[in-house]
Amino acid sequence: MAPGEPALDAVDCATSSRCVAVGVGAAVNSSDGGATWSSSTVPTPDTTLLSVSCISVMRCVSVGVSPGGNGPYAGQLMISPNGGESWKVPSLPPGVGALGSVDCPSTALCVAVGAGILVSVDGGQTWSSRTVSGGTGVLRSVSCLSPMTCVAIGPNPGVAQDSQAPAFAVETEDGGATWTPVTMPAASATLDVVSCFRGARCFSAGNSVSGQALPILESADGGTWSPTPGWTSPLGAVSAVSCFSSTNCVFAGRDDHGPVTVTTSDGSTSPTTPISSLVRRQKVVSR
Repeated sequence: MAPGEPALDAVDCATSSRCVAVGVGAAVNSSDGGATWSSSTVPTPDTTLLSVSCISVMRCVSVGVSPGGNGPYAGQLMISPNGGESWKVPSLPPGVGALGSVDCPSTALCVAVGAGILVSVDGGQTWSSRTVSGGTGVLRSVSCLSPMTCVAIGPNPGVAQDSQAPAFAVETEDGGATWTPVTMPAASATLDVVSCFRGARCFSAGNSVSGQALPILESADGGTWSPTPGWTSPLGAVSAVSCFSSTNCVFAGRDDHGPVTVTTSDGSTSPTTPISSLVRRQKVVSR
């Protein structure tokens, strides 16, 4: 990154040529596959955008946070009708808390999560709050298997007292209308990113705690989770995961212990490079 350029936190590409990236008070877009980028004005002040999802080549939704005076961070949500060239703030419910992730699995449905859950059924034009029976913790990441099924995950701070504590997770199977808690496996408390390959499987990862193995879980339906067989990860913390097929994902994060060698489920290894110390590709054995 060149001096003076903003820090960017998330990117989404609607096609191989059209991409949008967002970050600290910034949104940029490319129409040539990332060769060149143009910046656009973020309409709300002091905003850090943390996630972006492009419904189509032209329509994108981004979420984030801004300082809330003397209180907690306020949630920010904005939409672009022209591939990230300009942004506007749609109608939102009052008192929206911090938002950290958004996914739009269809031209109609978008889901944003953080301190709460927001759902749009008109492509991001209007948004409604959703509640979870029994409540839930802060949700860090959301991804949708289909326009009907989405899952959101967040870490459980109770891990400080109980190493076997589960992560927080909720699921919808009716296009965001209702949400129910998901029972997560023990010792999954540090999960905070999830990625679903449409119509196939979801994968989730997080941070290692006190030398424990980094949890990487999978689900075929968003509601039942188990460890992913054959996967190992030398990363001390995973900050993002993207699945580009039902058996292949890329994990990005931090390695706390220096250079390592990656072992994949097929037994192959790959040497460490400056980039591969931050990004790991994993392949699941087909089954």
